[in-house]
Order: sequence, then structure tokens, then C-alpha cells
Amino acid sequence: MRKPGMLGWFQQDRVGPKTCGAKSRITMLHRIIFVVSLACAALLGTACGTSGKSDAGDSGGSGQVDGLAGDGSGGDVDGGGTGDSGNLCKIDADCPALTPCTKGVCNPDGSCSVKQADEDDPCSDSDSCTIGDVCKQGKCKGTALSCDDKNPCTDDFCDPSKKDACVHAPVAKPCGQGDLCTSFACVAGACVAKPTAPCDDGNPCTADTCDAKLGCVYKAVPNAPCDDKNVCTDNDICKFGKCVGSTKTCSDNNPCTEDSCSADGSCAHVATATKPCNDGDLCTAKDACLDGTCKGTPLSCDDGDACTADKCNPKTGLCAGDPLPEGTACGESQVCTGGKCQ
Repeated sequence: MRKPGMLGWFQQDRVGPKTCGAKSRITMLHRIIFVVSLACAALLGTACGTSGKSDAGDSGGSGQVDGLAGDGSGGDVDGGGTGDSGNLCKIDADCPALTPCTKGVCNPDGSCSVKQADEDDPCSDSDSCTIGDVCKQGKCKGTALSCDDKNPCTDDFCDPSKKDACVHAPVAKPCGQGDLCTSFACVAGACVAKPTAPCDDGNPCTADTCDAKLGCVYKAVPNAPCDDKNVCTDNDICKFGKCVGSTKTCSDNNPCTEDSCSADGSCAHVATATKPCNDGDLCTAKDACLDGTCKGTPLSCDDGDACTADKCNPKTGLCAGDPLPEGTACGESQVCTGGKCQ
């Protein structure tokens, strides 16, 4: 048997031979009243309708339409008459429910009625942002869906237009609990740790660390190789937290030059003038610098004796006169004889 759809209730008279009697008019009136009752129940959420008997029908029987009771129980529609038996309901599922919180009821006589759903009956409010929908006082109500993902770096909300109703939008803000060494911030939806400040003091002679309670700590590293950035020092090494180098030696061992380290790290030797010096020769005196060289005046060892060869001993700086050979000319028309010029 075909289920009694809305259109079926009106089209029932068209099944079989056409009749124009009182029974046909009463049956149509029954159906109109039934539909009005259903619509009223849907709009008001309470029972409404009319109760009363129609005009007397023919031998098929009189039709009665009972309105929906005010307590939410459905009324009956009695479509009495053998001509209507094709549209009678058999089970509740044959009768339509007009709202999520109403139920279609198949009455024992095969007529349909509508009643309000029981309190806390499950229903659907067609809202993807609610869960646990149940009927409350004739209306379908759900509990708001929680979209909290427990992530401090997302803004959580429900968007019913999305396939997955919950949306977790990344936000940029501080997160987590930092200390003197570490801070936390949201990056691309994740809470990321980063140093609060670098502890690099730029000193190669310290080990730089961070203590959560003290902050930056700089500990001296002894005897570590380093670079003091001075081109005129050599053998740089860490001492007491500082980089110290030895002064570069530019001495050329020449007392007649001024020795220094140039800006490019090379050694310069500038000649000095008239500076006293020592040429290392015991047989010179009054040594002085001249054009970058130490020069002295030779000592005079002349003993006034023409028959001696006078000279300075470089080992002692003393003068000595060695006798000239006998017969060595000395003076005018004289020769050395016995060590004397005669």
C-alpha cells in the first residue's frame, strides 16, 4: 500500500469512479481540516485544531475530525468510508513529523496525528556548531561545540560553513613561561622558545653562558689563544679574561736608527744624526752617528819619535811604538841608528 503523502490525501477521491455525493464532500473536508491541524501544530509548537462532527454523510458513514489536544497528544483524523481505505497508515513512520520535536502518530483507526516529542528526545537542530541536540519544551536545542585545541597559539572558533566546523587560526603572541634566558612566542601556530638576549660579550677570553636565575655569566678562560687585533704584537694569549700580546721586536741592533712598528705591522728603521754611540773600536774616540752609521775619530798615537812606528792596539786601545829598522830614513839627510834619528 502506498504511503499517505500530503498530496495523496487530496488525490484519494480521484481513485476509482467519480462521485459527487455528500460522502465525497465530507472526505475532502476531513483532509483539509487535517492538513490545517498539522500546520497549526508546526507553527505554534502546541496542539491546535477543531473538534466537531461534519454534516451527515451517506451510507459510507459520517466523518469526524478530532483536533490536537492541548497537552501535546495528537488528535485523530477518521477518514471513515470504504472509499478511503487505500490511504490508511499502518505504522508511525507512515505519518510525517512537521518539526524536529514533533512525531507523526498512526492511530488505531489508520489515521495520522501529530504530537510533541518527549522532553530530552534526541533531535537535530541542523547546526554543525552544536552537539547533543535534544528536545526542550518543544524546541530542538544543542550544546555549543567546544573547539578548544588547548593550543595557546591558535584562535579557536566554530564556523558552520566549513566542512570541519572547528577552525584553529594561528595567532602571533607571547606564550609559555620564560626566564632570564628564554622567552616563548607563537610562530605559525606553535609555541617556540628563543633566547631573550645573546650572552656574547665579544671577548674571546671568556666562556659566555646564561643562568635562568642570574642571567648572562662570563667566565674567564686562561691561556687560550686569541687575537688582540694589534698588528704590532705577537704570541697573543688570554690572561685574566683579557687578550694580551707581546710587543713585536723591530730592533736592527743599530744604535744609529730609531726602530718602530708601522701601522701595517712592518718594522721601520729611521737614521738618527749626532747621537752618541759606540762603534766598538777601542782605537777611536768621540763616536757619533752619521747617516745611520756609528763612526769614531781615530786615536792619535804619535810619540814624537821618528824612528818608531806608532799604532793603537785594537784589543786594548793602547798606543805602542815599534822601532823602525836600522838605516830607515828619518828627517832630512838622517837615518835611524840605534833607535835614534841621526
